[in-house]
Amino acid sequence: MINKLVNIFSIREDFVSTRNLIVLVSIAWLFGIAIRMIWVYQHHDIAEYRWNDQIMINTNDGYYWAEGARDRLEGPGKTDELSPVARAVPIISAAFAKVLPFVSFETLILYLPAVLGSLIVVPIILIGRALNHTGAGFVASLIAVIAWSYYNRTMVGYYDDDMLVIVLPMLVLWSLIWGVRQHENRYLAAVLVTTLASHWYYAASYSLHFAMSLMLLFYTLAFHRKELFNYKLLGFSLIAFAYTAIWLKLGVALIALAAFMILKEKADRFTFVFLAVATGFVLLTGGFNPILGQLSSYVFREAIAAELPSLQFFNVVQTVREAGAIGFDVFSGRISGHWLTFLAALAGTAMMMLRHRIMLLALPFVGLGFLAYGIPGLIPPAGLRFTIYAVPVLALGFGYLAFWIGERFSDRRAQLGTVAALTALALWPNITHIIDYRVPTVFNRYEVTALDNLKNQIAPRRDYAVTWWDYGYPIRYFSAAKTLADGGKHRGEDNFAPSFILSAPDQLASARMARLSVEYTERQIAEKWRHPILAQMMSDYQTPDVNTFLRSLSNPSFDLPEKSREVYIVLPYRMADIFSTVMLFSSLDLLTGRQYPTPFFAHIRGFQEQNDAIVLGNGMVIQKQRGILQMGQQQVPIRHFITTGYDAQGKHLLRSQTLNQNGPLSVIFFAHLGSFWIVDDTALRSPFVQLFALESFDPALFEPAVMTPMMKIFKLKL
Repeated sequence: MINKLVNIFSIREDFVSTRNLIVLVSIAWLFGIAIRMIWVYQHHDIAEYRWNDQIMINTNDGYYWAEGARDRLEGPGKTDELSPVARAVPIISAAFAKVLPFVSFETLILYLPAVLGSLIVVPIILIGRALNHTGAGFVASLIAVIAWSYYNRTMVGYYDDDMLVIVLPMLVLWSLIWGVRQHENRYLAAVLVTTLASHWYYAASYSLHFAMSLMLLFYTLAFHRKELFNYKLLGFSLIAFAYTAIWLKLGVALIALAAFMILKEKADRFTFVFLAVATGFVLLTGGFNPILGQLSSYVFREAIAAELPSLQFFNVVQTVREAGAIGFDVFSGRISGHWLTFLAALAGTAMMMLRHRIMLLALPFVGLGFLAYGIPGLIPPAGLRFTIYAVPVLALGFGYLAFWIGERFSDRRAQLGTVAALTALALWPNITHIIDYRVPTVFNRYEVTALDNLKNQIAPRRDYAVTWWDYGYPIRYFSAAKTLADGGKHRGEDNFAPSFILSAPDQLASARMARLSVEYTERQIAEKWRHPILAQMMSDYQTPDVNTFLRSLSNPSFDLPEKSREVYIVLPYRMADIFSTVMLFSSLDLLTGRQYPTPFFAHIRGFQEQNDAIVLGNGMVIQKQRGILQMGQQQVPIRHFITTGYDAQGKHLLRSQTLNQNGPLSVIFFAHLGSFWIVDDTALRSPFVQLFALESFDPALFEPAVMTPMMKIFKLKL
């Protein structure tokens, strides 16, 4: 039965010369770059997106890597312990910068994702060629290089480690396929080099490489158990991704490779000894630890507890969309552009694996991609970020299916026309997505100007800029200040202090927490303890009850540690979009984890005036004369209607009207932006609202440092 299906699902083999292979790879690579230029065309003339005469990047994490690359270029003494100067992305970026000195650093980090990310076409076409289906590989490369999720994470401006995070493991897959098919010792080096490169670039790929090695073992035991070369291949794969220093892995592998190359057939008798040594090497260097760590973060995350039972922090994974559940339409669309294309690609992948069993080695990519959707009742969804892994393999499946359908016609032109038409149909929803995906830059020019002004006031790499973790990396990059939390440090215990500082019940408690958090963070770095800094504060102040300790911050007699550096509170206007989430992290009882009622905060952009009403959208209408906010069928009295703005000279203006003394909500109208904040009393008293919107601050605690309509920065005076 299986043999009949194999025959039915077979397609004509093809072979292209090396020259034509290079042409096909170049076309697909340039196609990927050209499509990514759509975003540049859409945004190149938006002045607020530009800095240093170039469009800024559009991912927060990009500024983490940019800081490391810039520090490498500036040399020793220009960095601190948080800069990733030794990581792969900064090393590669700095190398490009030195080779291309005529390209500005801003231009380099803007376009590098498109240049490197589009290299996904290389392993896809090579895999197609290894199967003698180069045409199918070419079609697959065109689809994969612009597939919805892959494009999103490798577009122009998305300067992140996603640039090569799929490219390198796919090269590993190709080297395994090529080695199994060729059975020559020299191909062991290809597996070694590609796996070492992939693991060096992205250590979190450990579980993927481990899964590929398991698939190689299962494939060998099922179909080629007497083929000794496959066991050699498995041994080199294990050594290459062992969790230890690259020089040690390389040394062990080179000794083994030299032995196999020199002794040739004589060394075959030691193949299983070598495999046992390789397995032991992996176990001794950490074995399953990285895999278990990743599973606990994504698959079993609902069981995660705070490090200390006495402090139950709010978990950030509850607020990150990347780690949340997604619907089937989004899941299938992110992998193949459309659910119909996805189903076709799935069918083609099954056909391809029936015909070429070696492609079973690609199942870990599919499995990791499908982890995004999960298995109802068994495995919870891991979130949309994982869909990217399934893209290249399912694209190969679609390419295979397209040629299979084309070969139902006898005429060669009809065959090629069918393949071209199916390819165009698969490309179209992805191109449509790209045209509509107008993601903005991380910060705008006005915010960067404010941070650049701050840079001139601080001691670089010493003073702190306190803000929410989303903005940690770009603030570090543009201001050279240190931060309490950022894109890599945002567990519940890390986010509690910034949340408390921004939303504390009074400014004194906020200011004291800012000083305490900075001083204790420096102690944590110096003394290398890993428990939450809040727990250390409670221990030092001999206050075992966390709620008592937090209340004591408002006590006039509270003593602060000695000041060692300056602290600045950075308040971007854009934080209004997420301020409800920001408040969640400190709006809970840390003893029990019980969430307190969340303060009400709504940010509304745009409005229409209709007679005496102000229509805000989202079902909200302000009846100003009556002092009522209508939310659907509910009518809520407005206590204060506050108007804030600036005059022609840039002076801050503020006007407040009391409409209903006992109203539970207040409205803040930003006249210069045409937007509204609707807040309850708790949110109105928060430092974020008081300092940013009202510029109402205690001069004994804060002083203005940089004041602009889009970002306000206050210096802590404690």
